[in-house]
Amino acid sequence: MIADKFSLDKYYIRKKFPSKVVVTSEAGELLLFAQKPFAKNKIMVFDSQLSSVPILQIDWKAKRGLMSVNHNYVITDRSHAPFAYIECEKQPVFSINLTVRNSSKNQICFVQPDSINHAYKHIDVIMENKRVGSFYRGKKTALFYIMDLSGDKKRNLDRRIAVSLAIILSGENLALTKSPEVINWNDSIVTGDEVYKIKRR
Repeated sequence: MIADKFSLDKYYIRKKFPSKVVVTSEAGELLLFAQKPFAKNKIMVFDSQLSSVPILQIDWKAKRGLMSVNHNYVITDRSHAPFAYIECEKQPVFSINLTVRNSSKNQICFVQPDSINHAYKHIDVIMENKRVGSFYRGKKTALFYIMDLSGDKKRNLDRRIAVSLAIILSGENLALTKSPEVINWNDSIVTGDEVYKIKRR
């Protein structure tokens, strides 16, 4: 049994309909259970399917723009204290981008796709211009995902935030290819305007 559920480098996410997500270890041990209550803009994350008190809660508001849909997420802990804010912008053709801020609303990382044609090889979590984590589809089914934090050797990214990101991304219906090539964590990262230039070529 894993004592600290927020201490791993890989989390396996299985999305189950209509509004449930199960998070396990690589060995298949159940770590977390997430559920969205009907008609409410929140996801409650429990440490077991029998628990009635969430250890994390993800609340959000949606704002639809002319060419994008924006979601603002607030992540709270068991005491209902916010410890992270996530701003998500999803554009209709190519891109989804997320900015993650801490409790003081200072940016700590951002999330962007590593894309090929109209699909994503993986979704990268970037801190200080370095890929520290990647979210991608597993080999089993279309609703099986992996949040891989192998690039975060110093554990600078709060695993609670990483798990929340994985749960959010698993619900975005992204065009992810199955099982990406081996990720080279030392590869240089193409970000911001450079991504836009590549997509326009």
